[in-house]
Amino acid sequence: MPAFSFIQRVAQIAGDASFPARCYGCGRLYHRSPRGTRAFAARRNNRSLAGLVSDVLCRDCARIDWIASPMCTLCGRPFATTQGIDHLCADCRQRPFSFDGARAVGVYGNALQLLVPAFKYQGLVQLAAPLGRLMWDALAQFRDVADIDCIIPVPLHWHRKRRRGFNQAELLIRQWPKLARDSGVDLQADKIVSGALIRYRSTPSQTGLGQKERKRNLRRAFRVKAVQAVLGSRVLIVDDVFTTGATADACARALKRAGAASVHVLTLARAV
Repeated sequence: MPAFSFIQRVAQIAGDASFPARCYGCGRLYHRSPRGTRAFAARRNNRSLAGLVSDVLCRDCARIDWIASPMCTLCGRPFATTQGIDHLCADCRQRPFSFDGARAVGVYGNALQLLVPAFKYQGLVQLAAPLGRLMWDALAQFRDVADIDCIIPVPLHWHRKRRRGFNQAELLIRQWPKLARDSGVDLQADKIVSGALIRYRSTPSQTGLGQKERKRNLRRAFRVKAVQAVLGSRVLIVDDVFTTGATADACARALKRAGAASVHVLTLARAV
């Protein structure tokens, strides 16, 4: 190791050990594992939320309610009981969505309820990498990448994207091609088509709206721009939070009108 790099490493270790970080969740000071130590390497290899976001949250706050079976086979809502098999929930039997299946990494609560707004509204874009990694790991449990022809992040209206400075869904999947290569999975970068679907009608924020209001708010809000990329394709749409499913449903309707063979949904968090 070059002498300068060694000095930088020693300085970083000393700094991390001497100056604690302040937890974004509880506000308490805590010590991170110094970079370059075995503890830091083990933390980075740990794909749990605590391992991935330990630069932002202390271990006590880095808790997540993982979503696992049994759950609804369509909307991905976890059932209250831990026994039984996956099946359609009552809501999806009465009012099925336009998409073919939806899954989320975890329940929108605890750490995810802290991290998603911080990432989305307060500009902590460094959270995109660890949160996107969680989504990539969840994707392997949901869909075979070989069965996906097109990955589309849910678009923002151009005015909102300009005001925010980024589309959070685009940032969450930016590193997926690299993660695929590291995992020995074939995912070509051109499968991610950010411009295939556009939000051509600016709508008020969905926050605070019920399911009917959200659905009415999003009526005809999305339009397929790259029809050839969608036609006959097995599409995966990606977003940060699944609340009522209105946004995912509106996207799926637009994609299927344009000829998509199937549409599945993956989100980081899900309201329950």
